[in-house]
Amino acid sequence: KREVDACKKNGECAALEARRFATAYYACPHQAGNRLHHFMNGLMWGIATNRTVLYHYFTMDFCKAHGENMGCAAANDPEECRPILQMASWIPSFEEWKDVLGIKDVYHVSHWSTHMPPGNPDPRPESVQERFPFTRKESEQKRGMDVKLRDKMVLNFGIMVDKDAGRVFQDANARKYLLESKDSRLAASNLCALGRMFTYGMLFYDVFVLSDRVKPPAALMERISKKKVVFALHSRHPEQEDDGSDTTREEKCLDRMLKKKDCAVLIMSDRPATVEKVTKLVKERTCTPFTREKESKSDAGLAGTEHGPFAGVGFFEDLLFATSAPVNGFIGHQQRSSSSLIQALLIYNRFKDGEYEDNRQEAAKRDNGLTVPKCTYV
Repeated sequence: KREVDACKKNGECAALEARRFATAYYACPHQAGNRLHHFMNGLMWGIATNRTVLYHYFTMDFCKAHGENMGCAAANDPEECRPILQMASWIPSFEEWKDVLGIKDVYHVSHWSTHMPPGNPDPRPESVQERFPFTRKESEQKRGMDVKLRDKMVLNFGIMVDKDAGRVFQDANARKYLLESKDSRLAASNLCALGRMFTYGMLFYDVFVLSDRVKPPAALMERISKKKVVFALHSRHPEQEDDGSDTTREEKCLDRMLKKKDCAVLIMSDRPATVEKVTKLVKERTCTPFTREKESKSDAGLAGTEHGPFAGVGFFEDLLFATSAPVNGFIGHQQRSSSSLIQALLIYNRFKDGEYEDNRQEAAKRDNGLTVPKCTYV
């Protein structure tokens, strides 16, 4: 704002004209695992390429304009999200600032997923490669984007799921492929110096503000705090026809993780049948199961069908339930962005008060940086 005022009032426009921007989007409460990661990935790329990030809200019109038709079923207006989660006030809105900044055009870096690291040969069939644009010629568009695309005032980095940016930033070859300048490569490396999970947990708390509406009851958290060992279990079912009654994977993880009797398990799931069965399994292992009552059932149509009867607000209630407790270990799905988000917040909470050098040495012991004891499955 100071640069805009200086340009308008005094004609001092050099600083403003030198600034570059990027857009990133978010939405809630439905498909929150994907939508919140979308924003954090865009923010990370903005930091690495030295661009100021402006946020978009993922409305139905915005969804259709960006061609992500699968996700449009749960697209909504910001009024639906605001009572649950809000963007931090320090992040500017694209809609509010585009005219002030004189933005006429946004350069779209094509939609992409970084699950397939660049530079690695992909032996899989072409039909599979279609999901991973880094293996195709279009990836050249993104090579050296920090320098090659510097003349573009505004970049939209496209749709990135789960920990996409973090995977690149922790991979030296990927950083070298996509980022040309030493400053950008160093910024990307430093951003994930303690591991990508810690970084996403940190960014979540820096950019999103959760409302009191989804906070767990204080009396419930007081009971949990008296337990010596606390585990968080999040069971997500991506198939609509899966009613959650098969808890074989969860049972194996419980057997692996529950070694002490005076323990607690915070149970989170998108299927009531899973909660019921896991509650029984936990009791059989002489631990105490904890759940929290949900505010209301979902009415999100197709998204609600896939994500269960408590999609949306219910997920945020579970998320804050788990991350408000002193959790010692995690059980969850390897490939679901919602489980990954919870895990990232648990990792950040565990290490946030530690000395940086101690955390750095701990992170160096593992390929992916800081973590918590966990049992994950596919």
